[in-house]
Amino acid sequence: MTSPALELTAGDASVTMLWLRPEYVSVTVRDGTLSATAEVCADVMGVGAQLISEMAAEWRGWEGTKQWQSLEGTMRLAASQDRAGHISLQVQLHESLYREGWRVQVTLPLEPGQLDALHRRFSQFEASAPHTV
Repeated sequence: MTSPALELTAGDASVTMLWLRPEYVSVTVRDGTLSATAEVCADVMGVGAQLISEMAAEWRGWEGTKQWQSLEGTMRLAASQDRAGHISLQVQLHESLYREGWRVQVTLPLEPGQLDALHRRFSQFEASAPHTV
């Protein structure tokens, strides 16, 4: 049985996560004609549900940028909120933490009212990780 994908879309930008095997997720970002996919280690750090939880808890606003990155640094999330309450979630993919290679970034606009549902979706996706036998 395959695990469901986690998909986030805003306009031309999208992020799709799919479990490959225990502890590893395929993450694809798209923006217009740009498309990039990286394998992300999600064993200890998950895929960012903790960051989304913090954002939901502070939906009225926070100072600065909230950040999360995967254990190996191949995926990073950065969230900021303007004075009007609009949230920008930047998703960065890196070919590798240890060598030069490609890097891509997409920005997804969010509203505070979306955060609880988004947190549930991230948490459910993390919980759907395949387990070793």
